[in-house]
Amino acid sequence: ALRDDAQAELEATEESFRLMWLDPRHRGEGLTGILNAVRWLLGERPLAPISNEVDPANPLPAPRSIGSEKIDAEDRVMGRGEYRQTWSEWYAGGVLRTLEWATITHNPRPRPISETM
Repeated sequence: ALRDDAQAELEATEESFRLMWLDPRHRGEGLTGILNAVRWLLGERPLAPISNEVDPANPLPAPRSIGSEKIDAEDRVMGRGEYRQTWSEWYAGGVLRTLEWATITHNPRPRPISETM
């Protein structure tokens, strides 16, 4: 459902935007980060959303690789790390919010895209 919501939000008009945490000028970058992270988690995208690493032996990401992607995304959001020149902070923020929402069981972050219109 989140994958479909992100795709629909990319095509949405300004009147129907649901992502309050994204600067409107960077919606596409943040939504692309959400979409790539969800597709990766579902095994629909072989490339990890930040590192672009691929594990051909495992179609679904392992917990270790998810943790590494979270760290890399957080580093990029904060302006640190090797991906500063590769991804925008908005893209990395979408990836980070998605991975946190999908994997943290205690005090989870809100869903990256509101479930209500």
